[in-house]
Amino acid sequence: REYKPDHVAVAFDLGDTWRHSTFPEYKATRERMPDDMRTQLDRIQELVTAFNIPIVTYPDYEADDVLGTLARQAAAEGSDVLILTGDRDMFQLVDDRVKILYTSGGPNPKTSVYGPEEVAERYGLTPTQFIDLKALTGDTSDNIPGVPGVGDKTAAKFLTEYGTLENLYAHIDEVSGPKTRQNLIDAKEQVELNKQLVTIVTDLDMTYDADACKLRDYDRQKVVDLFNALEFRSLLKELPQSEHDTDTAADEVPRDEASGQMALFGDDAAADAPAVPMPAGPPTDDYRLIQDDAALAALAETLAQAKRISFDVETDSTDAMVATLVGLGVAWDTGDAAYIPVGHSEGAQVPWDAVRAALQPAFADATIPKLAHNAKYDFTVCRRHGLDVAGPIHDTMVMAWLLDPASRSLGLKAQADAELGWTMTELTDLIGSGRKQITMDAVAIAPAGMYCCADVDATIRLYDTLAPRLREAGLWSVYAEIELPLIPVLTDMEMTGISLDTEFLAEMSDTLGTRLAALEEELMALVGHEFNLRSTQQLSDVLFNELGFPTKGLKKTSSGHYSTAVATLDALAANAGDLTPDQKRVLDIIFEQRQLEKLRGTYVDALPALVNPATGRVHTNFNQTGAVTGRMSSSNPNLQNIPIRTELGREIRRAFLPADGWVLLSADYSQVELRVLAHVAQEHGLIDAFRADQDIHAATAARL
Repeated sequence: REYKPDHVAVAFDLGDTWRHSTFPEYKATRERMPDDMRTQLDRIQELVTAFNIPIVTYPDYEADDVLGTLARQAAAEGSDVLILTGDRDMFQLVDDRVKILYTSGGPNPKTSVYGPEEVAERYGLTPTQFIDLKALTGDTSDNIPGVPGVGDKTAAKFLTEYGTLENLYAHIDEVSGPKTRQNLIDAKEQVELNKQLVTIVTDLDMTYDADACKLRDYDRQKVVDLFNALEFRSLLKELPQSEHDTDTAADEVPRDEASGQMALFGDDAAADAPAVPMPAGPPTDDYRLIQDDAALAALAETLAQAKRISFDVETDSTDAMVATLVGLGVAWDTGDAAYIPVGHSEGAQVPWDAVRAALQPAFADATIPKLAHNAKYDFTVCRRHGLDVAGPIHDTMVMAWLLDPASRSLGLKAQADAELGWTMTELTDLIGSGRKQITMDAVAIAPAGMYCCADVDATIRLYDTLAPRLREAGLWSVYAEIELPLIPVLTDMEMTGISLDTEFLAEMSDTLGTRLAALEEELMALVGHEFNLRSTQQLSDVLFNELGFPTKGLKKTSSGHYSTAVATLDALAANAGDLTPDQKRVLDIIFEQRQLEKLRGTYVDALPALVNPATGRVHTNFNQTGAVTGRMSSSNPNLQNIPIRTELGREIRRAFLPADGWVLLSADYSQVELRVLAHVAQEHGLIDAFRADQDIHAATAARL
């Protein structure tokens, strides 16, 4: 949508290629693609085909080679080309007409356009030199070994000085550092092979067919059916209409004016275009600051007559149980919002006691619905500062999650961007980041006020957008009857917290420390010298070079050492018959040492530091929107995964204490999903088995 392409093609791999036959170790360390992923690839191809976008492949070559060939041919015909990829190898294709839209990995992927200038800025190299860089450094993801001790920076330095790989080797005697020079000499054949492997082929015997790649009309109903089957509900509204949708007015269909083709990546999503255009950002001219008693009294009167109140707190901490209130934002209709500063370091402000007294009647009125985004946080801060909040407390974050449980973009700013088309001020724009970050109380009142007013205004607009969609999706009852009543319950749980026996954990830490010291002493005796057990490189040298552990089938790290990750050690332990008694004992020690250090660092030593000094208790966050399945999770700290399978894990659980006169009750459902299934389906065989308290799996197997 941002780049509005006229032509699109999608390339896929077919399987092993000439690179595998040339270098059998190519990608050999990659884990087999999960079966679930294979089915997803089939779905992706099905969707691409439904959009009438051509899929291009070439036997014995990778998708990268296909894209490289198409890009060169399209550019030669005068087209500007943009390649969407997450593979940095494609940077070698960049020129004046070909650019890379690079998508980073991780939980928060970002896309950036790379042309020659961007590649030069990042690596200090030309795109063609990028091939030589990869030849020198190798590629761990493809199992291509690089020159030992030569990383991106060193390789870039060589290429900056010598220009090309060939020229570097022509002047190999000039390379400083005898070890690096010898490593380059020893790896010369591998480096030459690497260059062949990492070079993308751009002259395949195929022809770029511009007409076949031109965006054209597609079977919208087929795409809608696929989206519904895949539960892509939030994407449905992004679909432009097809030319064949006869119930849509012609002026609602985004088209290429010259060709009449449906514009798949056009600006308009006509089917869902609002009757009144939404503003591109918050209407800050209509926001107000409350900085004196008269303005506060007028606001209180307005809120008392409001049909709903959106509220948001500004504080000096993300921890609701320790945060100090800096200001309160409220909105009572779209565009009508106010900010009340109470804790800024400078500027005219109304005392919090006066604010609380003035606003309490409206906030305590259960007939006035309250709206917030991530309501538990705002609810908790208000309660801690003596402001009672009553009435249904709607949470637009929970609403957004119900509509798209797999989304990782549930924050207010992301939702405002996706649903309202608003580009909102980020918190870091006000307080900065890193070492220079300040807290909200140090931010001037005016920008803080506009920021908070935009938040409460966006929340009201999000509610008006999401509520109808929940009803259309048949999810309103789930929201209103399950999720909505849960919000104050979880708030109560978080504020109550749980007591912790810190003295017990301190004693346990000492005990674990003694045991860890004994294990380390025994290990050093078996090895015959001291080494840093926590250094993966030193441990690898000890295991595989000194103690002779078998290495067949094991992975190496980017530094050239065999991995000492848990999967590697598990593989060694699984073949205990190949190990000597001393090797078996070494493995046992490492396993126990890692388990004890994890317990000590994650729980025994960490939990006491999380006790709230004001309450003397640990307060976790219960994440209502944490999983696609609807199951809740716990974080900051994570209290749901306190170990229970081992004796030590059960000992840690003893540190959690009930209040005097109370007990902690652990309850769990037995086969709850099957019980619900049996009831809904009225499956009498299952019902009878449950009533007889039978092992349901054994009973089912017996019937089969």
